[in-house]
Amino acid sequence: MVFKTKLFLFILIVMILIVSEITDDSTSEVIDWLLRFNQKFIRINENDRIEIEAVDINDKPEIVLTIKDEKISTNNINSYWFRRGGFYSKLNINISNIDEGVRDTVKKHLNNELATLTTYLYHFIEQKHHLGNKLTDDVNKLFCLLKAHELGLRIPRTQITKTKKDIINSNPIVSKGIHSVACFNLGTMYLGNYTEEVQAKDIEESEEFFFPSLFQEKLDKKYELRLFFLDGIFYTTCIFSQLDPKTATDFRKYNLKKPNRVVPYTLPSEVYNKLQMLMSFFKLKTASIDMVVTKDDEFIFLEINPVGQFGMVSYPCNYHLEMKIASYLIRYEE
Repeated sequence: MVFKTKLFLFILIVMILIVSEITDDSTSEVIDWLLRFNQKFIRINENDRIEIEAVDINDKPEIVLTIKDEKISTNNINSYWFRRGGFYSKLNINISNIDEGVRDTVKKHLNNELATLTTYLYHFIEQKHHLGNKLTDDVNKLFCLLKAHELGLRIPRTQITKTKKDIINSNPIVSKGIHSVACFNLGTMYLGNYTEEVQAKDIEESEEFFFPSLFQEKLDKKYELRLFFLDGIFYTTCIFSQLDPKTATDFRKYNLKKPNRVVPYTLPSEVYNKLQMLMSFFKLKTASIDMVVTKDDEFIFLEINPVGQFGMVSYPCNYHLEMKIASYLIRYEE
């Protein structure tokens, strides 16, 4: 009877660790399923600070954390989902009594020590049953295009230049961010950059030299594809964005009054297999992928976002990705 009681208490403290952002609704929707499945979890957002209390690197490796004033051992975490954000720690030590001449150097050194501890935590917890990884969430867009091309996927003609005269001679062309979307909070307004068509007038009126910028040929779209990759499977939607002038260049300029038609889609096996190789190369278990199908029926790869949104794939096509993610996290004993 005593043994059974101890076992029961152990089961209670086994949990799923989720690292996300407080504004990410998709995380909350997955958690709704975890609650329905009666699963214990803890969610860490960007405003939650953690402390690494102890690290054991011996016969039974373990990390003890303080999260939301609760001590948690990694031994009691059986599943881990890195959605967005990260583990944020701060230097909780007073160094004001140190000589001012070396204070900045000491602070930099201690922050580097803390960063090494945090990186070790990412490596360590990745050995658990997991989905997503902070250490691989920032796939370089340019290297991804290069690798996709090497694997036989079609990509748009792409160029980065800071010189007006060297802009690719293709008409029409678009410009987009090299890294990601920039978001600006202006009080009650949020501004962000999109993929935009570059007009001849824009080039004529620009300075001779500017910040290095990415240009691509503008594709003659038949429709767009948005894929969500989960546990070896691609869930694909077809978005008829080109039928609406507002969304034709960038479907993220949503027309809320008349939304794009979105339907399930089956990829050709050749494209599917090449995308599988691309996911394998970048060691991704989950990611969002953007593609375009041209009016000549060519499949053009655009980019991967390991932490991309998936609601626009899940809901219109009844893929129930939120439930599938929750189910994956629960399968830590398999």
